[in-house]
Formats: sequence, C-alpha cells, structure tokens
Amino acid sequence: MENIPVTPFNARKGKFLKQVDPAQFENIQKVARKIMPELSSAQREQSFAEVELGFDNAEAMAEAARCLECGCQANTNCDLRDYSTEYGANQTNIEIKSDCDWQAIRNSDTRQKFSVDNSSEFIVFDANRCISCGQCVQACREQSVHGVLSFMSNKDGRPASRPECRPNFGPNQTLMGGSACVQCGACIQVCPTGAMMDGRDRAQGRIENLKIVDTICTYCGVGCKVSMHVDEDANQIRYVKGGDSPVNEGMLCVKGRFGFDFIGSDERLTTPLIRKDGWLQPASWEEAIELVASKFTSIKQSFGGNALAGFSSAKTTNEDNYAFQKFVRRELGTNNVDHCARLCHASTVTGLEASLGSGAMTNDIPSIKHSDVIFVIGSDTTAAHPIIASHIKQAVRHHGARLIVADPKRIELADHAELYMAQRPGTDVMLINGVMQQIIKNGWYDMEYIEERVDGFDTLLQEVMSPSYALDKVELVTGIKAEDIFAMARTIGTANRTAVYYAMGITQHTTGHDNVRSIANLQMLCGNIGIEGGGINPLRGQSNVQGACDMGALPNNFPGYQKVYNPLVHQKFAIEWDAPNLPTETGLTLTEIIDAACKREVRGLYVMGENLC
Repeated sequence: MENIPVTPFNARKGKFLKQVDPAQFENIQKVARKIMPELSSAQREQSFAEVELGFDNAEAMAEAARCLECGCQANTNCDLRDYSTEYGANQTNIEIKSDCDWQAIRNSDTRQKFSVDNSSEFIVFDANRCISCGQCVQACREQSVHGVLSFMSNKDGRPASRPECRPNFGPNQTLMGGSACVQCGACIQVCPTGAMMDGRDRAQGRIENLKIVDTICTYCGVGCKVSMHVDEDANQIRYVKGGDSPVNEGMLCVKGRFGFDFIGSDERLTTPLIRKDGWLQPASWEEAIELVASKFTSIKQSFGGNALAGFSSAKTTNEDNYAFQKFVRRELGTNNVDHCARLCHASTVTGLEASLGSGAMTNDIPSIKHSDVIFVIGSDTTAAHPIIASHIKQAVRHHGARLIVADPKRIELADHAELYMAQRPGTDVMLINGVMQQIIKNGWYDMEYIEERVDGFDTLLQEVMSPSYALDKVELVTGIKAEDIFAMARTIGTANRTAVYYAMGITQHTTGHDNVRSIANLQMLCGNIGIEGGGINPLRGQSNVQGACDMGALPNNFPGYQKVYNPLVHQKFAIEWDAPNLPTETGLTLTEIIDAACKREVRGLYVMGENLC
C-alpha cells in the first residue's frame, strides 16, 4: 500500500543506519537532503549577517517528510497514552537481538496496515492509529445522526456488532471523500488518539500553548457555542471545538468548525478607503469620519433627514444594532432604517406579531427533545441549520418523536420522517387550512386552551370550515393525497406537544404573511403555544436577525417593537435620548430605500455590515 514499508519495523532508533534493513523501505522514494541556502562569499565579506538563510515553509516541510520516525498530531493530547499512564497499563518490552527475532514477531503480527485517507477536504483518517474505541462511530450515528461512520467486518463487509475492523465510510469500504460525510468534524473532537485529525492543522512534536476563547458562531441563526484554540504568538486560530452549550451540545457543522480562515484573510480591510480620482485609496480614520460627517450634514441641511437612510446588519451584535438605529433616528433625523430581514423573515415578524404579539421563536432549542410531533415546512434544515436538524433527528431516534416534513423538494430530513408531503409551491395556506378543517371536524382541537387563551376562534371557524378547504379540494390544489392530509391532521391533532419549524420556504412568498398566520392558527388551535416541546420556531438565516429586529433596526419600530407613530412611545424615547425632534412617521423599507435612491429622493446611505450586491 502507498507510503507503507514492505515489512513492519520496530519503532526504535538504531545506532547506525546500517542496522535498518534497506529492503524494508524499497517501495519508498529516496529523496536527497535539502541543501541549506547560504550567503555567498562576497556577501559574507560585507556583513556580519547570519550565514545560513534557513528553509522556507515548503522546503522545511519537504525536508521533514524524509524522516522515517513516526510522529502524531495528538502527541501532546493523546487520551490513550494518558489513560494508560493513569491506570498503570502493563507494557511488554520485547528484546530484539537479531533479524530473526524481528522476523518472528512480524510473522505473528496479524494487524492490517492501512493507507492514510486524506481524500476529504478537512479531515484526515489514519486507521493505523485507530484503537477501535467506537467514539467516532457513536458521535456520527447517535449525536450528529449523520450515520456515515460504522464498523465493518473484515470478512464479508457487513456491519459488525463489535469492532473487528477500523471505522469505514460505507458498505463498500468507501474513502471519506467519496462518502456522504458532511465534514462536521464530530469524529475529530472525540477521537482519543489522533486517528481522525484536522487536515489543515498537521504538525508533529509541537507543544500546545494555546489560549481558549469561547464565542458564538456567526454563520446562521442557531447560535452555537464554539471554543477557539488560538496561538497568540502566531496570531492564528489553530482549530475550533464545539462548546458545551444547551444549543449545540458540543456539535458543530462544517462551517462552524472549519470556516474561520476569513479571520486571517489578506483581503480584509485594515484602513478606511476614500474614493479619489475614481479610485478607492487608503485614508486615516480621522479623515474618513470627518468626510462622512460633513457629507451627511450637508445632505440633511439641503434636503432634510428623509434624504438619508441606513442599512443595519443581522450579522452584528445587539449593541451595534441598537447604536446604529439610534444614530439614524437621533442624528440623521429619519426612520429610514432597515436590514436584510426585510427580504427573508419580515413576514415572520409581521405574522407572529399579529398572532402572538411578538415576532420571535417561541421555544428554545433544548426543548426539541420534548416534542411528540415535529412538523418541518419550508426549511431544508439539514443544509441551512445542521445543528437544529441533528437535534430533530435525535428526538426521532432517541425520544420517539414523530416527524412530518412538507416541502416541494425532498430534503434530507424526509428520510427520517413518518410522513413526507411534497406540496406544490405556493399552496402552504391551502394545506394548513385543510389540516385545520380536519382537526376541527374530528374534535382534535383544544377547546379549553382556546377559551382561556385565544381570541377570534369564531372567525377562524368561518374561514377554515369553508367547502374550499375540503380534502378533495386541498388535494387538487396542493397535489398531496387526501389520506396524507388526513394523516397529518390526525397526527398533529392527537399529539400532546407539536413543534413547527420553518424557514424562508414559508416567508419568501407574496403570501408569506398569510403562511405564518396559518401556522400560528394551527398551533393555537391545538394548544401548542406556551408549552415545552411545542411552539412556532422560525429558523433565521443570519446570526442575529432576531437581535436586529428586537433592537429596532426597522422603519416602523423603536427597540422592543414599540411603534414610532405611537405618541406615548415617541415621547418616551425623545426624553431618554434627549432628542425632542425624533421623526414620527414610519420610514422606508429596504426595497423602498433602493427605489428612492434611484429617484434621487434618498441621497445618502449608511451601510453597516451588509452586502447590497
């Protein structure tokens, strides 16, 4: 096999190279030593500089690769070695006096030798270091619930109940790069010996002196805790582990674990740029701030505050968003402030606010395991929110939850669902209202809950009990079989706790607001709001969409969804901000700001942490 000696050799240093039989390495290419670059004689005569110039990174790595001594990336963090020491494991030293002794040992050694699997982008698997502990298999199958890794039998290739062989990535002994592995890295985090390693952090014999910095992943709205292991001397993040948080419980997706190269990117701006003579040129902070202040002041004095606008960011912190909207309203004198939620989850904010009084997720992530039924609609959860998908699959696998998936595209979660329905795009209201009609007809709704906590039930009855939502009509419009619609209604209606998870497959429609209202009506009808394991759970795309909305980065809301046109609210903020001239009219939305800019009605735009292209 590639890069493996013809015959095994004892891992020991010999006094002389001749003690090592060359035949053992006949299939390994012989490479001459690198010649150390040096100053020329003329250069040495003119200076006292170091004569040897040293190798560059590529040369040093090439020279190190010649070494025949084994080295492991886990040499400073090997649980196997630590536990062996702690529990006093017996070690047998074999005295080898001749080649015959070693030949006898070799003949009795039945262990397989494996090629290193570096076929995937981020993870390297060296099965020669594997001790068959099964932690990677358990993490893959039970925690992340990807089910890619399994133990395979040497003899017939079938899954083994006991680890007779090393972990494999499929029934055909597939390499990792050709398997269904999503590179989440859970196997790396639990591997005790360095068999599973980060392929981008490959070094041997290095003493770890890293600072651990806990933070929150910035990629999606799940909010996973990550522990960054930072080399302060090199100003570099060496690797990332999943933090111990109720949100992700140590799990991470491929982005959260490996997607941090941008932090040290050479393309990051290190200084402000001002366009001069048609080109963006570096400038000082003082110059940039003075220019922005003078331009905004000039526009406000000439055209009024509403000729200015600001785009806040769903990728920045609550504090940043609060300060930004306050600046736009207090200093620029306009409510023309918005952010990207306008294009993704605006219907969530308006729909849930109208139904529940708050445009936010009603339940926390740890409550997923308490759900009896989980209904996923309009969300490719595994692709967009992988950790949520793992929690859902855990609930199905370990806690007996029943999963319903409704999506025009067959998503990965459908493989774990009790019921999968592919409705025609744009027919979500028809489907949900048809389900509610069947729940009401069969008496599966929670009348006690409705009487105590819900208003407008009679109006809902009048709407959803219309013949337009009969099973045959719903089947005709949605393309879903009537028996599947009835089965969904029975499953949700008879369950104690049903949770709904949705994303932009629900919101990014002309009927997005109505889609969200229908989901809210369904959950209130069955008494699933305000209980653990229930609720309405919109899955946000960017890391702080919810915070940007909560902090008032919206044209009609102050922080806390307090309306800008409410006189009492306006007076409160005017006093607190010492700004008696705060604008009272609702500002322009993101799309309206773009249109107004094209018409020269908006002449100045402050963009914070957004990409308009």
